[in-house]
Amino acid sequence: MKIVNLNIENIKKIKVVDITPGKDGVVILEGKNAQGKSSIMDSISMVLGGEKLIPVDPVRQGEERAAIKVDLGEVMVKRTFKPDGNSTLEIKTKAGEKVRSPQEWLNEKLKLATMDPSVFIRLRPVERVEELKKIPGLDCTAEDQAYMVEYDKRTLVNRDLETAKKALTEYEGLVAPKDLRTVSQIQKEIDVMEEKNKAIREQNRVIDDKQAQFESLKKDYNQLSEKKTYVRRSWDDALQSIKAAEEVIRQQQSLIATAQKDIDVCKTGIDEIEKSMDAVEENADVVKKDIEASMRVSEYSTAKLKEELVAASETAAIGEKLARKLKLETDIKKYEDDAAAIESVMRGIKEKKRAKLAAFKLPVKGLEVGERDIMFSGIPFDNLSQAQKISVSMALAIAQQPTLRIIKVAEGSLFDENTLKQVIDFAAANDFQVWIERVANTPSGNAIFIEDGEIVK
Repeated sequence: MKIVNLNIENIKKIKVVDITPGKDGVVILEGKNAQGKSSIMDSISMVLGGEKLIPVDPVRQGEERAAIKVDLGEVMVKRTFKPDGNSTLEIKTKAGEKVRSPQEWLNEKLKLATMDPSVFIRLRPVERVEELKKIPGLDCTAEDQAYMVEYDKRTLVNRDLETAKKALTEYEGLVAPKDLRTVSQIQKEIDVMEEKNKAIREQNRVIDDKQAQFESLKKDYNQLSEKKTYVRRSWDDALQSIKAAEEVIRQQQSLIATAQKDIDVCKTGIDEIEKSMDAVEENADVVKKDIEASMRVSEYSTAKLKEELVAASETAAIGEKLARKLKLETDIKKYEDDAAAIESVMRGIKEKKRAKLAAFKLPVKGLEVGERDIMFSGIPFDNLSQAQKISVSMALAIAQQPTLRIIKVAEGSLFDENTLKQVIDFAAANDFQVWIERVANTPSGNAIFIEDGEIVK
């Protein structure tokens, strides 16, 4: 199916255009920029491709209605537009009968070629490979998606692997200690010693109480000793008084009697004091003997055990670190195995994709499709001559197997005369109609010249 006639009215830059392609199947649209050439090329997509290809504002500015009518020989397709972008589609058969559900009919029966050779040539390698997916049999989307799923899995596994390896560096040179008691064993011994020390502290407290009692008795003894000295001095004074009184004894008999009484009293006091001192000395001896019999006991030292406890605690910590180190080593091995398994799956997907591409019969002999670009006779596409690029691009456009056998070349101005002839000859040889848009200031004679939305006769 090809375009027999194209009629456009009030679409974008176009006022009215009516084109009937010649028998050679070549339509060259020329004119200055912004005169309507692209509007004609877009109209073909708008009328046949469906609403998704219709721009927001398809109607020429100032007009209330627009229409595109294309005669495909078997059917006549007409789409009318309103300024708000809404459109109405109508399809009639050669016999004049209307087709029901016209958009579904287009979707089902008509397939447009989407590859523009002039654009394809200037694509980046990755974009070219992506464009090839539109060719039946070359779509490797399923393989690419499966590959990316595995790629993402491998990324996560490698991230965990690097995290585990980094954590493992903290335990480099770590070894398990030998012949050390456990923390619980040392703590048990410390607890026993603490109980003994508690009893010793109680015993020492009793001794301290007795020592305090002895000091109190000693203080009392010293006070009595001082009192005895004072009484002795008083006694001596009394004796001196007696001697002095002997001279006047006769005159002072009453004084002697009184003095004698004082002496008797003092003597009695001295006797009582001496008895008290004897009692104090006796009690002091008893206390001294008790103190000597129960000397203060030194507490047990737990310093060494506590040092050993610290060492044992460090040993327990080392044990935990060793367990963590072992787990990290186990995790690393698992992550490495998982990554290797995922990479094996990825290689399998790549091989499946290569086999699929290799099995596809490309329209050009010597053409190969790689993962990143296409090759022709072993040469990357960008390194091909212009003629080779045109041949490959045209062949790939034809390989899209469009029902509407036309190829649109939007950037024909990039082609010189020889390249343009090559495009035309290639299309003719494969029974394709080719629509070419070129920039020109004046009509060339072999093209349709567009100016201000109309054809210049």
